[in-house]
Amino acid sequence: MRKVIALWGLLFILTGCVGRGNEILQPSDILQQSSNEQELSHPLGASQLTSQHSEEGLFLQTVENDLFYLDPTLVQYKLSDQVSYFDFDKATNTIKIQKKDNRWIVWFLENKKPQFVPAASDLKILGESHQIVYSGLENQNLYLLEDEESNILFEGTVKLFDTTLNGQLIIVQDDQDTLRVINHDGKIIYEQPSVMAYRFEKANQSMMIWAKNQGIVVKLADDRAMTYKVIDEVTDWLMFPTYSKNFETMVYFSELNLESGMGTMTVTSSLNPDPIHLANVINYSIMTQGTYVYYLTDKSELYGLDVESSDVTFLGSNVGQINIDTELDCATYKSNDDLYLIDRNHQVQVVAQDVYQYDYNGTHVAYMNSINDLYLEYKGLTTKIDESVSGFALGNQGVYYHKKGQIYYKPFEGVKEVIVDQSGHYKNIFFHNTQLYQKEVELTAITGYWMVEVDKIPIIYYFDSEGHIEMMKQEEGQWSYLRGQYEVLYSAGTVMNLYVRYLNGLESYLTLSLLDSNTLQIAENDQINDVVAVTEKEAMSLISKLEPLPTETE
Repeated sequence: MRKVIALWGLLFILTGCVGRGNEILQPSDILQQSSNEQELSHPLGASQLTSQHSEEGLFLQTVENDLFYLDPTLVQYKLSDQVSYFDFDKATNTIKIQKKDNRWIVWFLENKKPQFVPAASDLKILGESHQIVYSGLENQNLYLLEDEESNILFEGTVKLFDTTLNGQLIIVQDDQDTLRVINHDGKIIYEQPSVMAYRFEKANQSMMIWAKNQGIVVKLADDRAMTYKVIDEVTDWLMFPTYSKNFETMVYFSELNLESGMGTMTVTSSLNPDPIHLANVINYSIMTQGTYVYYLTDKSELYGLDVESSDVTFLGSNVGQINIDTELDCATYKSNDDLYLIDRNHQVQVVAQDVYQYDYNGTHVAYMNSINDLYLEYKGLTTKIDESVSGFALGNQGVYYHKKGQIYYKPFEGVKEVIVDQSGHYKNIFFHNTQLYQKEVELTAITGYWMVEVDKIPIIYYFDSEGHIEMMKQEEGQWSYLRGQYEVLYSAGTVMNLYVRYLNGLESYLTLSLLDSNTLQIAENDQINDVVAVTEKEAMSLISKLEPLPTETE
């Protein structure tokens, strides 16, 4: 899907695969061989898998944190094990994976090639060049990885960094809050100290910088940076203006109540000689050419402002947000559970009613209603896809959705089919960065013995399936016992909240997070511990070495 801006606040996302997916292609162990030896062959050949179509696969993460990619032809590839984080970048058709030891792997999905990155705190892909820039884990320098060699781009402690102009330029902010824009050679083309906040606006290729109570607008082009405007007395980042593509129109809050988040929106434009002031606005968005501004009021009412004529049109009530498609110059929004589409000519049409959740890719709309029926709308024709759907994601070729432990795919032209069965084998299933499935924690996953050492003091937890809990802690060479009953208050995904009443009358709340099949994170009061599964024999062996300490909890 194209990049969509959502208005929240103020202007600111193995076993079990059917068909050929039963075969997992692992030509080599990607963790043991060098990146020069790595290339996952595609059975159809790279020429038959187009760049656009290669974006349509799924990412499957197991309970053991192995990560797989299921491509559009239902061939499954192992990407990595010991995964702690991953993120798909549609612009470069890559997925970056951070392992538990802080090493990274970047997979270029179009040709199934990986790039291995040393321990890093973060990394970015530089557009179509597929070069990688990353910040070091220990010295925090900024590096450019090219031809298997890491070259220093910026020497110093990197607080954060980002890329602009399709990767041509890199924005770096150091630990002293000095902001720099550098090129691939490390040449500094812009520098600004004491920066409190900034953003890059793709529509007009400019940076908005808040520094020393000033707002600075900087235009970027190739290896050049030009200061377009300096605005004095900017006392809050939320008051920073937004510009249209060619700077025809500027929108900002001339007055703002920070407690309520409501203010007076002011619009100035070359299209209109008079400034426009509108009160009780909580957020807004300007269309690319600056001819129209959409804004929400404190009453959750959506309006459209024609900048040239100053005419205001009421568009709907009970609107939570409006989604602007920056490439198509159109927008979608929900009003009273009805879905509306605004085209580039600012014409409004009703797409569907009783809409609970939806997605739009520029041509098709997929949506779920309040009873979890899934529909697809295209050029005024609505088709019911399925019922009792738990979640879905809309691609360029069809719709993926989850129903009763199975992942289905319905192409726009063709019939639906199951592409992942027995999804309980997986912890997470994603289309791009949209989660289709998350494994629910079951009591069987937490029952048993778990152990951790806190300040060299062993602590053992025990849960059974009947609601009994024990916590055993070694104190002064002896064991103390805390026993009680637990009740599951909430369970979703890999998280479970428990209410515990101990036999001594104490009450407590525990949050359990299943990190993998052998590791459980337990949060109680202000203490968070990662506990490791042990067998009953191991737990009893440890306890039997010391005499129990009699307590009132016995």
